[in-house]
Amino acid sequence: MGKVIILEGKLDEQRWLKLYELLKNMPGFREMVQNYASVQISFEGGISTALQVLISEGFEVYGVVDSTDKISKYITLY
Repeated sequence: MGKVIILEGKLDEQRWLKLYELLKNMPGFREMVQNYASVQISFEGGISTALQVLISEGFEVYGVVDSTDKISKYITLY
């Protein structure tokens, strides 16, 4: 499956488009999905660059789900 970065909260349209522009050309980027409480960003492969960019741009990273080895692990960031 891959890795999923979870952002806390729902984004307005302007912030959603900004996020997409930041991520669309990153290696391994697959998709972004938003629900009423969070945004999930899917990657195939490494996410360290994406995490650095998201944090530096002021996005609140809630956690990471890693299921690359068929065993899902969840990491909460504080």
